[in-house]
Amino acid sequence: MVDTSGAPAVTSPAVIAVDSNSGALEYWPMRPGVHNSPIRISKKGLFVGNGLVANGRVVSFGNQDPAEVLQFNVDTKAQTTLPDPYGRPVDIAIGKDKSLYVVNLAGPPPADNVVWYPGGTPNPQELSCSAIDYASNVAVDNEGNVYVGANINGTITVGVVKIPNGPNGPDPTRCKTLDLGLGEAGMEGVVVDPKTDDLVTLTNPDACAGGVEGLMTIFPKPYRRETGMSHVVGRNCSTGLRLSADSKTVFVLDESVDEGGFYILQRSFPDGLPEGSYHGGQPGTVTTVPNTLPN
Repeated sequence: MVDTSGAPAVTSPAVIAVDSNSGALEYWPMRPGVHNSPIRISKKGLFVGNGLVANGRVVSFGNQDPAEVLQFNVDTKAQTTLPDPYGRPVDIAIGKDKSLYVVNLAGPPPADNVVWYPGGTPNPQELSCSAIDYASNVAVDNEGNVYVGANINGTITVGVVKIPNGPNGPDPTRCKTLDLGLGEAGMEGVVVDPKTDDLVTLTNPDACAGGVEGLMTIFPKPYRRETGMSHVVGRNCSTGLRLSADSKTVFVLDESVDEGGFYILQRSFPDGLPEGSYHGGQPGTVTTVPNTLPN
């Protein structure tokens, strides 16, 4: 890996990731094909955790040690932090109004929650919903509704819980479980396509045991199980799910036995056809620069 932590800029478009071994931010120029040499753009030990989103040239990361949202400008290397007093971040989303949404592991179920930073300000508000158990992912749509990927109502069934937006922001008292029919597949990713408001999930139906893994399912509004269209985008054990700025490409992390860790798969969206892959680091989360709000 080449260390360019003093470089002034990141070439765009770029695939951005956090190396889970070193805690450094790294990138590859985004293009089809196989790529093996990520470029480091931050010091080591900066990040510990999951979830990465982008607004312009600033990426926001759900940091776990300490629990916070860490924001990093990929050009200037300037960084700021927002406190998270409500748990340990496992995923993050950003809305059209620049509000940030962090899903937390907060304690014995059903204590997992979403933390809302209105307009990106350092004033977190906790959004709790009793239907959320073992939360893993968070997304937001164009209307400010929040979607949480999780186990449902204390069961081993996975699904998505909607926290509808209201006049004063997301209203967890009106949260409800969507009928998506995802069964007991491991929930590994949730995003909303900003172009269409389609809800997109990523699951591992065969629990990373060698069958169907990395199943991407696209649900148009209204989000119902009978309208979902699925494509296999993973190989062995997939996690993470992010769209490119134009919603023509989707990225997932997948585990490689040969490489001893994760790498990034690039697929066409919405049909999930192979386009390339990114290797050479140990990516624990992924996003792109530029991106489109919400993401």
